[in-house]
Amino acid sequence: MLRSIAPNAIAIRGAPPMQPPAPTPGAADFRSVLKSRLDAPRPVRFSAHAAQRLEARNISLSPGQLESVGRAVDALDAKGARESLLLMDGVALIVNVPNRTVITAVSTREMSQTVFTQIDSAVVLGGDVPATAPTQWPAPERGGLPAADRLMRRPMMTTNNVSTAQEVT
Repeated sequence: MLRSIAPNAIAIRGAPPMQPPAPTPGAADFRSVLKSRLDAPRPVRFSAHAAQRLEARNISLSPGQLESVGRAVDALDAKGARESLLLMDGVALIVNVPNRTVITAVSTREMSQTVFTQIDSAVVLGGDVPATAPTQWPAPERGGLPAADRLMRRPMMTTNNVSTAQEVT
């Protein structure tokens, strides 16, 4: 007649019951290692194609710009974006968000009549805008800029803390 065996136990006749292995002193448990890896910031990578485009077009990104791209990709990922257009400081980047990979780059000088396809989102990243600059413009009926003009201008602060616009060149 067969006896019932506990679902998590392996019974061998005459063998002592199995015990979990003793933790190694100083070794981190799996949960803490996994959590630290998941919480660590993942850098944005550049595909070989994107790296070639950046080099051929003489485009370089500063550490601050790379950090801005990383924050934008984090925000896009939180929104569920997959393929995104990032516009910043004279450069357009197409990013595969789940892989955190820039797949191509175009300078704004070359973007005349350019059509971007197969993207599901776009982000316009600010350039060297002071932290105190306004994030929204007043409505046009109150002297603000029309929407099309806002896309071609960026906010600046003057000495008397009145916001103005400067043409992006």
